[in-house]
Amino acid sequence: MKVSDVLTDESKWIKGHSSSPDGRFCLGYAIQQATEGNARNFINVLYTVSQVIYALFPERITGRTSTVISFNDHPDTTFQDVQRVMKFANV
Repeated sequence: MKVSDVLTDESKWIKGHSSSPDGRFCLGYAIQQATEGNARNFINVLYTVSQVIYALFPERITGRTSTVISFNDHPDTTFQDVQRVMKFANV
């Protein structure tokens, strides 16, 4: 499964939390869901997504949290930005 299969549209995405009772996920938790508990796949996808974020949105990495969380929760990040990262990372 790909991350884009989890975050199919904006109604499935959330900021500020990993998930919600109504089935929304942040980018990091969507990666976890897509890799279905496979640690090696999770690390590989997380690394790839982080590298794309560094390349496309370096100003949205605050250093206080992980790259993916920092990007996902940044005030300027939109779902369209998340889609762009998923597309470039091919996840």
